Amino acid sequence: MRQLRKDEKVVNVGQSQVINGASLQRSADRGLHVVSVMRTGCDEHFITAPLLSGEQPGPLFKRAAEALRDRGAAIVSMEVAGVPHGMAPLIEAFGPVAWPVTWLDRSPAAAAGGIHVWAVAGPAVTSIERAGVVTGTRFEDAWATYCRIGGLVPENHNAAPAIQTVSILNAMESTLRGARMNFSDVVRTWFYNRDITAWYGQFNRARNRFFDARGVFQC
Repeated sequence: MRQLRKDEKVVNVGQSQVINGASLQRSADRGLHVVSVMRTGCDEHFITAPLLSGEQPGPLFKRAAEALRDRGAAIVSMEVAGVPHGMAPLIEAFGPVAWPVTWLDRSPAAAAGGIHVWAVAGPAVTSIERAGVVTGTRFEDAWATYCRIGGLVPENHNAAPAIQTVSILNAMESTLRGARMNFSDVVRTWFYNRDITAWYGQFNRARNRFFDARGVFQC
């Protein structure tokens, strides 16, 4: 019989027992920050590479890609901020994109930019496509099934704010179906809305109507 350390626990999963021992590792330098959660059956890596002064997108992406290769990890999602929206240097560094990429524009007053990647080693990561674009990923461990959604934009940028909101929510729902999930499985949403204070009331009403129709508040 194996003795458990204080940072381990035993839980019942079906008829079997899973021992979960987790440890946290951090590393940081001027161009790369990595937080890794090492646990039974799945190592999670959260990699942040800031855009250095005068740096072009190519070296930024390559720096993050090398960190991933060193850890043998598959990408779950990626956010890119303050970097020109161009897929060529990203693909050159990482290869074919099989994960959602959320591009965030930097305002003229912003002081920093960079890339943030969530990746895992151990579980197989499956891509979910919508209209030929990867909008989500799915993976499983001994505890749960996970779906990460990103890179969604409204179908019509000139539509009324409420219509754009529903467009995004419909895209989320479609991606969830690809993961064999629905809105009752959602534990967190995060929206990057331009000028949100100017139309937050419209956004909130449209979102609440959508959630009410799907019983989200009763979950």
